[in-house]
Amino acid sequence: MFDLDGTLIDSRKGLTDSFVYSMRKCGYEGRITDQILHQFIGGTLHDAYAGLCGLSDEETRCAVSVFADYYAARGMLEDRLYPGIDSALRRLHEEGITMIVITNGLEHIAVRILEHLDVCRYFALVAGLREDEDQCTKTDTIRKLKKALSFREGTCAVMIGDRSFDITAGRECGLDTIAVGYGYGSGQELLSCCPSCFCRRPEDLTAAVERLLSLPAAQQ
Repeated sequence: MFDLDGTLIDSRKGLTDSFVYSMRKCGYEGRITDQILHQFIGGTLHDAYAGLCGLSDEETRCAVSVFADYYAARGMLEDRLYPGIDSALRRLHEEGITMIVITNGLEHIAVRILEHLDVCRYFALVAGLREDEDQCTKTDTIRKLKKALSFREGTCAVMIGDRSFDITAGRECGLDTIAVGYGYGSGQELLSCCPSCFCRRPEDLTAAVERLLSLPAAQQ
């Protein structure tokens, strides 16, 4: 199970441009700070607008709609795969490992990004936020997937991500976890969550996944 932003793709410019545009368009530009721009990637859009910027539910829904339209039309075109990710995904796919993307972003946009970058074929499923949902944590998403996919006791699965949200969600759901050090989370943030493995480069992912999937599943 892969996180998207900061794990598979470098999307900082597209996400930041879209976030700033939405805040300006909705008249909240004065609430933007450097700290918010640093923190908002990785959490849900609801957390960004309501939690970090203090918008009401109605203001948040408006801002999310503007963000989604701009990101789908322009922002996502700035996204790039991290060097080495394509070859890692190809090798894992060839080995028959089922791969899923789990994102706090909008699901239909995540699919478009993966199609645009020509890696959608590697993934069995993309799970993200639906347009009619206000928020859904990664822990909630993983639990739903485990139930929907009928995970049997002892099934080996790994959650891979670049932020504490990803590692914590994986651990809460009884999965092994891989923290990646090339994304948007600091090493201190990630190591404090006690991941099963820490990868500094995309090139290290394949060996880490293979090693963890050869071991017994993480303790529930």
